[in-house]
Amino acid sequence: MVGTRMDELFELVEIVHRRVSEIIDGFAERRRTPDRAALASVRPLLQELLAADQPLLEGFDMAFGSDTLSDATRWLECWRRDADGNSYFVKHILNPDAVGFYDYQSHDWFTAPIAAGHSVTTGPYIDVGGIDVCTITLGIPLKAASGGTAVIGADLSIPGLEALMLRALNTRRHHVVLLAANERVVVSNSARHVTGSRLRLADSERIVHSVPVRSRDPERLPWRIVALS
Repeated sequence: MVGTRMDELFELVEIVHRRVSEIIDGFAERRRTPDRAALASVRPLLQELLAADQPLLEGFDMAFGSDTLSDATRWLECWRRDADGNSYFVKHILNPDAVGFYDYQSHDWFTAPIAAGHSVTTGPYIDVGGIDVCTITLGIPLKAASGGTAVIGADLSIPGLEALMLRALNTRRHHVVLLAANERVVVSNSARHVTGSRLRLADSERIVHSVPVRSRDPERLPWRIVALS
């Protein structure tokens, strides 16, 4: 159930990725480099996807490398959904000389998909300076014909993931933990194992069952569910 939902959410990111790729490729065919205004046609799509009933989905990111747009060395389109289901643009400080500069190009959620060359699940992590909440990002790298790079991503709701896992387990009799590849807790059914913490050595020795989260692409979702004695 968890893997299936992650696959479905990756499909939404792929929809946005295809649209951005079409724009960048269209400019490349005309031997031009897109600017920020060229992204305007993607925004209604983001708003439409955020307006859908997707309790796990909290936002979308279109993050660009320094050599991808003609009018900016840094540009981050971050759209979030509020409590009423309305989408809004999150403005970040992208001037490296300004106080509060958000250097997203050095963050794992941006660098990991580009380095891997394929879709990557990053987190859980606290996006300090960005949206300043604990989240998980599903990121897909984009490589422009010009050599420019970008990452198209979706930010997930931690409470939504917790509710999903509890429904899938339908039990609190045993301590069960959803672990990311770095051994950090994604969610669990126990207050002892909080999101973002590492599984303690003593707890690792108590693992009695471990199963990988099934996904159409295990490489992008190297999660596992463990049961503790």
